[in-house]
Amino acid sequence: MKTTFTLLILLISLTSTGINAQYKYETNYDFLVKKQQIGKSGMIAYTSWSSVNMAGGIASWALGKGEVKYFGQMNVLWSAINLGIAIPGLLGSYKAVDANVPTGKMIKMQYSSEQTFLINGGLDFLYVGTGAFLRGIASKYPKHQDMLNGYGDSFLINGAFLLFFDFIQYFRHSHQRKNADNLFLDKISLSDTGIGLKYSFN
Repeated sequence: MKTTFTLLILLISLTSTGINAQYKYETNYDFLVKKQQIGKSGMIAYTSWSSVNMAGGIASWALGKGEVKYFGQMNVLWSAINLGIAIPGLLGSYKAVDANVPTGKMIKMQYSSEQTFLINGGLDFLYVGTGAFLRGIASKYPKHQDMLNGYGDSFLINGAFLLFFDFIQYFRHSHQRKNADNLFLDKISLSDTGIGLKYSFN
């Protein structure tokens, strides 16, 4: 368990690297290259966590007893799902960046990324809550206490990682957008009536 927490801290540090760095984006291409780099470092952390968690889960499932066995069992399931998401995401982050993406499309892509991480973050709270619930009711079911505690710990650990991962990635992407006002604001103008603003997506 101590090793799991240590790995969790290290991977969170990796995903948060550069969150306060300042960049100047001259073109949409510059912005998208940096966006891809943020996504790539996140997927490296996600894949690394899932791979180590899978290995540890298999070992705990095979060699452990009681809570440890069930903790490993659930970690294997979590890791299988996470790797199914992380590996395609990591491979996709190595694709060449389109140098001709218009500003409107870029903004849609950017806000879509941010919204996805926020939605995922909300789901992560449910995972953590599920873990706490399972541990909370474990003592009421002596025959299944080890299983409920083990599964509960797995939900807590994996939910906590995903919660930090999703919110750190959200803040990294939103921080990048805020540093690119020169790209995001050049499409804003007065509406046709002269009241309010409009945005040109082209």
